[in-house]
Amino acid sequence: MLSKPNHESPSTRQTSRRKVAFWAVGGMSFLALCGGVAPSLNAAVAQPSQPSKPHIAATSSAAVGSESTEYAVFENEGVSSLGYTPAGAVQTGPNEPFGGATFSTQPDGNVGVVVKATLGTTTDVAQWFKGHAAKDPSTFHDGHLAVVHQAGGASTPSKLSFVIPGNLTINGNSYPLMIGQGRDWLGLHNWWLGGTAISSQTSQGQQPAQWQYVLGWVGSGENAVGEYFLETPDGKYFITTSNQPIFKVYPASAVYNVS
Repeated sequence: MLSKPNHESPSTRQTSRRKVAFWAVGGMSFLALCGGVAPSLNAAVAQPSQPSKPHIAATSSAAVGSESTEYAVFENEGVSSLGYTPAGAVQTGPNEPFGGATFSTQPDGNVGVVVKATLGTTTDVAQWFKGHAAKDPSTFHDGHLAVVHQAGGASTPSKLSFVIPGNLTINGNSYPLMIGQGRDWLGLHNWWLGGTAISSQTSQGQQPAQWQYVLGWVGSGENAVGEYFLETPDGKYFITTSNQPIFKVYPASAVYNVS
């Protein structure tokens, strides 16, 4: 069991990495996050086909092979602005038509995600996801990839229904980030985030900074919680998931004891 650390400034972050396994459980309901209303459909769209107006729902349990509308949200945890724009071809299985994805910034600063797809997990889609994810420079977790998922823990997907490549914009800074969905052992559709590998070298010929997979803490005192995060390549922001379809985006000042 992890003990709660003393609150430290991010400047004191440890450079060593260690493998820690735990499950993070909690989070608000999707309905509460969206203020009791459905996300609007007036923002970035992955394909021209528009999803039907959504109702509020938690992670779907629709059967594989059925058409389903899936919902998630990027939750703003203290950044000034947040957005997501699809970029590139959406990856799906050969028999799983994709009906479109919409990302809309809400008045509360969160970003609503609505995906309409025919669900059917395949290994090819998961392999594409893993093949495009950044390789964490440490050996901190299985696969050495910058990947987090809804169920928590350190693992990579074996099968996925779809992967949407794109860019997450935080306070005007753009970061390549993939969004995918699979199916867990309970039959629920669990979400995955993968920091896309950055291949271009710097002007000095150096290898670019990459996404990293780290353990950090948020909150203080009895409210301190340890989470697995994706750390942006510039170290300015941290993104984590929860047991609900929620992707929480924190500024670096809110995350401490990073390892």
